[in-house]
Amino acid sequence: MKNIKVFLIAFVAILTITLGSCKQENNLSKELTADVVGKYIGTLSSDNLKGTSSAKAVVAKTGDNELEIHCFGDEIDTTFIQHLFDDGNMIQMCAIGDDFLNEYGHSMMDQSQHHDMMNDRDGSSWSHHMEEEHDANDEHYGGFDMTNHSFSYIFNMESNGVSYSAQFNGTKE
Repeated sequence: MKNIKVFLIAFVAILTITLGSCKQENNLSKELTADVVGKYIGTLSSDNLKGTSSAKAVVAKTGDNELEIHCFGDEIDTTFIQHLFDDGNMIQMCAIGDDFLNEYGHSMMDQSQHHDMMNDRDGSSWSHHMEEEHDANDEHYGGFDMTNHSFSYIFNMESNGVSYSAQFNGTKE
């Protein structure tokens, strides 16, 4: 009987420690928006001979690891939503919702159900996102360089039936 009590006490202690460790690890989830929210001052360069013009991007948090980006200047005025993913000194971005569906031809999986609990506790790993959601040739258009405190994004645009791309490059103010 004494051995059973010792075993039960040890079992409960191990279970408590294990569950406490998992809960503590989940609290370490990285909120990626904190370091990128703000205003970026830069330029918009296009490949359609319009040249380079000044532009700004205002980045605001809309949810967990989710941003609204308003990019504006002489040649552009657009707002879009992006989901963020940790990629070392870069924070990569990807479209969500209908924008994701229109770009890649399928809906995004529920990130909370498809990530590796040991290596990607909150589904914010770029490598996991690429493995789960994309083909090798899928394009992504921008991200944040945490070393240089900069943001870049490539816009696919159309004017008078002519398609072209324009790239915003800015530094955090």
